[in-house]
Amino acid sequence: MSRQPRAAQQRDIDALDLLSREHQGIRRHFRDYELLVSSGGDAEQKAAVVGRICDACCVHLQVKDELLYPAARSVLGSDPLLAHLRCDHAGSRELIARLDEMEPLDADFDVCVARLAACLLPHLDAERQELFPRLRCSTLALGGLGLQIAARRRALQADITRQSIPATMRWATARLAA
Repeated sequence: MSRQPRAAQQRDIDALDLLSREHQGIRRHFRDYELLVSSGGDAEQKAAVVGRICDACCVHLQVKDELLYPAARSVLGSDPLLAHLRCDHAGSRELIARLDEMEPLDADFDVCVARLAACLLPHLDAERQELFPRLRCSTLALGGLGLQIAARRRALQADITRQSIPATMRWATARLAA
């Protein structure tokens, strides 16, 4: 079996399809958390799911700030929608940072997760319903952008793996070690 050259193996990945799949994954993490809370899940389980939420959101927000939004600005100009979406990112990052400092048994932990969902999920809807259709109709090279996003996403995920465990996970790890 002959192997194709690496360049031939890399096919364009539609950026908006890739980001839409990430949206679905983030939504799934929030649903997992809601189910966990409603079923009385323990603190370790909450820490694990919130760790996945925060990691997925951080990577997703970063690739959009670094790659999608500048590319969108190049074809849409200084559109108010882009400014609004970037502002949403700041709010989400604040909540993620707050969660990182909290422990699952903190009184406001579930509330903070719910606030993050309330901030982020409508943001994902606005992208899907407003931004993505406009970008599909633009001259933006979505295939090449998708390759850039996929590569940056892999690099960010590798960084997360190499970095120290987030506070929400440190708590669970320390408890398991005790």
